[in-house]
Amino acid sequence: MQRECAFTLLKMDKYELKKEIGSGQFGIVYQYYDHEEQRDVAVKVIQIFNEFDGFPSRILREISILRELNHNGIVKLLDVIIDGCTLYLVFEFLDCDLADFIMEEKPDLNLIKRIMYEILSGLCYLHSNKVIHRDFCPSNILVDKKTLKVKIADFGLARYIDEPAEAYTHTECTYEYTAPEQLLRAPTYSTPVDIWAAGCIFAEMVREGQQLFWNNRELCSIAHIERILGVPDETTWPHLSCFAPTLHSVASSTPQGLKSQVERLDSVGLDLLSKMLLWDPNQRITAYEALQHRYFCDL
Repeated sequence: MQRECAFTLLKMDKYELKKEIGSGQFGIVYQYYDHEEQRDVAVKVIQIFNEFDGFPSRILREISILRELNHNGIVKLLDVIIDGCTLYLVFEFLDCDLADFIMEEKPDLNLIKRIMYEILSGLCYLHSNKVIHRDFCPSNILVDKKTLKVKIADFGLARYIDEPAEAYTHTECTYEYTAPEQLLRAPTYSTPVDIWAAGCIFAEMVREGQQLFWNNRELCSIAHIERILGVPDETTWPHLSCFAPTLHSVASSTPQGLKSQVERLDSVGLDLLSKMLLWDPNQRITAYEALQHRYFCDL
């Protein structure tokens, strides 16, 4: 269901700046106060229309996708304002991102289960609407500290599943959460990349903020995955040799195993996590299937 979202050529008069809360490659995010609605909002401020690039395609795509989404687990785009060469994307405001929440609050296993259910509910909605997030990581998941609701944010790298193949570039995303098919430059990939990332986030919460795959370069990330999950072959990942012919021939010591990395997690939770972190994307559990897993039966 399409959600109404303004797209106006107005000044920011009704908003009062409070403070800067973040920055990234494409803009700075501020906390503003909306005097008309009497609420805080988050505003991403982006400079546009330079003589070389024109209006950034990434921003157009983010706006287009967010205007089509309407789910409690997806951050709401409230307004889009153009003022000269400056674009303001106005979002609902949440206190912090999941990365900070994990480090500050150290959620217990019951809260981790609740958070994972909400994350997977949001992903299930995205994937059912044929959207791949492609940059799923704790800093792109927002948390309301009062209600403990979580919402998926930052759709700058998101794509529709049915976009032309050339639109599926191998992006500069967060390597620690990047699926092996992306790291190895597989010719195609789809929604399982988000499931892999969600599995990494699941493990990170259980590990009280310590990342499961912590290297930040592509080959190092693959090596770290191998140390824990073992080296894949044609049995664990059919057709692997078509795009990574030498990977499975590399000698490796006995893998550490996933269980050794998440010792706090019970066997049922480990079963779910293991299905989210399979090498073969075609065998990875879907968001819908994950929501039906017995790990969540007591919610």
